[in-house]
Amino acid sequence: MREPVRRLTTDTSPQASSSDASQRRFLFVCTHLKTGGAERQWSILLPELHRQGFEVALLTLTAEGDFFPDVRAAGVATAFADMKSRTDVRGLARALAFRNWMPDAVITRSVLGQAIGHVLARSAGALHIATEHSSRPLPADHPNRDRLRRLLAPRVDGVIAVTERQFPYLLDLGYRQERMRAVWSGIPALQAKRSRAEIRAELGLQADDYAAFLIATLRPEKRADVFIDAVARARESDGRIKGFIAGRGPELAGITKMTAEMNGAVEVLGSRSDIPDLMLAADAVCLTSDAEALPMVLIEAMALGRPVIATDVGGTSEIVVDGETGDLVQPGDASALADNLVAWARAPQRPLAYGKAGLKRQQTLFTQERMARDYARAVEEFARNGRA
Repeated sequence: MREPVRRLTTDTSPQASSSDASQRRFLFVCTHLKTGGAERQWSILLPELHRQGFEVALLTLTAEGDFFPDVRAAGVATAFADMKSRTDVRGLARALAFRNWMPDAVITRSVLGQAIGHVLARSAGALHIATEHSSRPLPADHPNRDRLRRLLAPRVDGVIAVTERQFPYLLDLGYRQERMRAVWSGIPALQAKRSRAEIRAELGLQADDYAAFLIATLRPEKRADVFIDAVARARESDGRIKGFIAGRGPELAGITKMTAEMNGAVEVLGSRSDIPDLMLAADAVCLTSDAEALPMVLIEAMALGRPVIATDVGGTSEIVVDGETGDLVQPGDASALADNLVAWARAPQRPLAYGKAGLKRQQTLFTQERMARDYARAVEEFARNGRA
């Protein structure tokens, strides 16, 4: 017979044992765990919470996704509702049956995840905590999803963002400021499987070539066109500079076509499973987005000691200390990015120092252990505040 579930307490007296926190039951609900920064974060967070003693379960709604097997293999309870559409009644029933797991908190991501998670939380008498990884509105062609999001926002018991830079946007959505928390993402120690020399040889790089990488899910806001333009400009000043783009997404075909007539200045690698290897091969990891929250790729680059050049958007300046762990440029400024690449190629000791400082910063501030502890702390604070 299973022991009684320990519920979240609103008791703030000294007698409320902090050790009970490790008995919390967290149910994470999302549409899927396909490739992306938010999905990558959950694939790290859930196993780490489980490792720290929390009871954790994952429910995906319309697909499992690339990261789903990793979460399951880490010992996290996992389930897939197999919803064929957002109006699939049988799939919805399978999802709502998860209220019998008796969670203390239902933590959700995505509009569909929030909608179903809200019903789950209320029927189970649990907290509903939304997570937000975006810093700008949904595309205009999703008006119904936007309306649903705004309907749910003031009704959740808390929202966890990845940076306080998101707060103005979240206020506009209808979330209440006193129920907002920001928790920086964190990652485990990373290690490439092959040597830097081996990877660079595979990519056709000579010893004195200077390799700049853009690694991203290729959506419009990632502005791969700016990266391509910057590398082309930098290469005019220093022929050793070469660009690589790794990732998949809706922009992949267009980007591949764009680079086809550039005489090898930028090579599109497509989807890769060896991202740490590619990062180790890089002399510079670049981010050219015009919208971000707290991009995981920058944290991963720092974990491998790689210097970064990033656009100053969202919370990138919370990751990258300008002039210390990397350089920040303005969104859309291909010329500034090109200038940095040329300067780095001609004076490599400076980016090497950036890489060492970045690794130290990542190991101090952006670890999976710290992220999980801060998540659990945020849930406890929401519990003390009571239901919305």
